[in-house]
Amino acid sequence: MDYYTYINQWAGKIKGRYNNLTPKNKRLAVYLGVAILFWLYFSIFLKPNTDKLSELKKQNRQAKKQLDSLIAQFPEPQKAREELKNFNKELIDIKTRTKEIESKLLSVSSAPALLKELIKDAQGKKIDFQTVKQKIEPDKSGFSKLSIQLEFDAAYRDMLMYLATIEGLTDFIRIEGIELVQAKSDPMNLVSVSLNLSTLLSPEAPQQAGLSLPAARQPRAIELKRSPLTPSIKMGKSKKIKGITLTGITYRKSVSDSSAIINDTVVKAGQEVEGYKVVTISPDSVVITNGMESVDLTVER
Repeated sequence: MDYYTYINQWAGKIKGRYNNLTPKNKRLAVYLGVAILFWLYFSIFLKPNTDKLSELKKQNRQAKKQLDSLIAQFPEPQKAREELKNFNKELIDIKTRTKEIESKLLSVSSAPALLKELIKDAQGKKIDFQTVKQKIEPDKSGFSKLSIQLEFDAAYRDMLMYLATIEGLTDFIRIEGIELVQAKSDPMNLVSVSLNLSTLLSPEAPQQAGLSLPAARQPRAIELKRSPLTPSIKMGKSKKIKGITLTGITYRKSVSDSSAIINDTVVKAGQEVEGYKVVTISPDSVVITNGMESVDLTVER
């Protein structure tokens, strides 16, 4: 028996039973059939669409609420758009300036050249290096940090000139720390310097492999009367030193022509006698020093 025949048999049975009903029951059967058809239509077609419509209404209320919130924050949309446009322009300018600055950074491969330049800049100056160290380590900004430690003895003025030269090497180098003390070898004329420098290095890139240092700027002119670590002449104390006697002074307007007789030896400014260095010669006294203190000698009669 095929499906079509089966359906016809059931339809015939239902029709026969329907014909056997009283008119009142026939009406009830019709009403029941209509109700069943409506329930099927509601369940299959109307309810899913009703649920979807309810969800759309809910989303619409949420969207309207968000829109009202945005309108409250930006009551003037045109003005807000202009501000956003200006902000984007400033952001672009900042990115451009940042790239320009980054392009001026030295690369990691330039670190040896910078160290070589630091030593080269000491030539022609009274600078005697004892320690030269460098260390490269990653920085939290994404770049690398080059730290350099220099220890040297130098004349005070040459030390200042050297610092001014370092300043001209690159805009990004800075002094992290510096310590000055009188040099043990020559306390009157030299200072011992401990200098810590640092600078940022850009990440290594193939096009930067041969990058050279920028042309160094001319250091500022430095006028210096004397080192503040060197005692002034007025600091000399007039007293007698056992074994040292000043017996005469020949004073001239020219400092180099002035002389003194100490322990029967004729000396001029800058010369040494009995372990003391002659600092200056004045008409009635001579200042000498052993590096630790200055003494003002007067002619003994």
